[in-house]
Amino acid sequence: MCAKNCPSQIRAKGKWAEFKSLLGQASSGGGTSTGGGTTTATLSTTYNTGLYAVTVPSLNIRSGPGVNHGMVGAIKDKGTYTITEIQNGSWGRLKSGVGWINCDKAYCKRVGNAPSSTPSTPSASGAFQVRVSINDLNIRTGAGTNYAVTGAKTGKGTFTIVETKSGTGSKEGWGCLKSGAGWIALDFATRV
Repeated sequence: MCAKNCPSQIRAKGKWAEFKSLLGQASSGGGTSTGGGTTTATLSTTYNTGLYAVTVPSLNIRSGPGVNHGMVGAIKDKGTYTITEIQNGSWGRLKSGVGWINCDKAYCKRVGNAPSSTPSTPSASGAFQVRVSINDLNIRTGAGTNYAVTGAKTGKGTFTIVETKSGTGSKEGWGCLKSGAGWIALDFATRV
C-alpha cells in the first residue's frame, strides 16, 4: 500500500482548491531559509510599493517577478529596500533596477512608504549613492574584471554602494551594490 495522497483523494475530500493554493504559494517563493523548513504564505495579504526590510539571511533577486525568471543575485545584508512596483501577488521590483524580490511576509517586512526624494549624503555606515547614466553597466561577482559578470546590468538609475575596493579594470575602483547583486566599476558612476 502506498502512503501518498493522490489528487483524486484530495478532490474527493473537497480540498482541491486548498491544494492548488498551496502549490501557488510554493512556486512564488524567493528566499532561502537556514532552518530547512517550509514557509507558508497568507493569500489574503495585499502587498504595496514602499520600503521593505529583508528578514531572512539570503533573499534571491530575480530578473522578473517570479521563480520562473533567472537569479541575478541575492540580498544578504537584511537591509531595507525600496519597492517601486508589485506584480504576481508579492513580487516587488527593486528601485535600483537590478531585479525583483519576493516581498512575502515570510521573507520581508514592510516598514513604510518610499521616501519622496533620494538623500544625497552618505549614511552613517559609510554607504553612499551613485548615479549611472548608461544602460549596459555590467554587474560582476567581485571587485575587478577578473571576476565573472552576473549576466545582469544596472541600467540607468541611482544605486547605493556599501563597500569599495580597488581592482583590475577600473581606475576609480569598484563598488558593492547594496542590493547584493554584485560589484560595479565606479568609473561609469557619478557620486551624488
